[in-house]
Amino acid sequence: MWNIGNPSTPHHLCLSLSNNIIIFFLEKDFGLKIVGFFVLAQRLVQAPVELVGTTLFNVTTQRFSELKNHPSDLRSFYMKIVLFSFAISVGIGVAIWGTVDYFIPLLGSKWADASSMVKSLIPYFMSILFVTPTTNFLR
Repeated sequence: MWNIGNPSTPHHLCLSLSNNIIIFFLEKDFGLKIVGFFVLAQRLVQAPVELVGTTLFNVTTQRFSELKNHPSDLRSFYMKIVLFSFAISVGIGVAIWGTVDYFIPLLGSKWADASSMVKSLIPYFMSILFVTPTTNFLR
């Protein structure tokens, strides 16, 4: 991942920093227990979002490059991908919202705080999944 001299190294450093810097701010204001629940919730919600986002990115990359010289077709394809990713993000958000409480009996009552943190993070991760085509389009 960290290949010195690789031009993507600064990008990976900034991405890692942007994903993890909030932990330091949360710990200062809320304590380690809340930060632990936040990190657990982040991992639970981030897995399906990354899976769908990466798959969507891989599928659309070739089509975007093929349509690069046809602006009207590109715009149409882009709008289809945006609507599709919005529908997928809403579906994943509703699925996580509806099923997260069913894991409390499996993991124990101590994880109830993590389930509320997962629910609070759902809009954030839905927005990340929704923005995926835009980042692909701009490359």
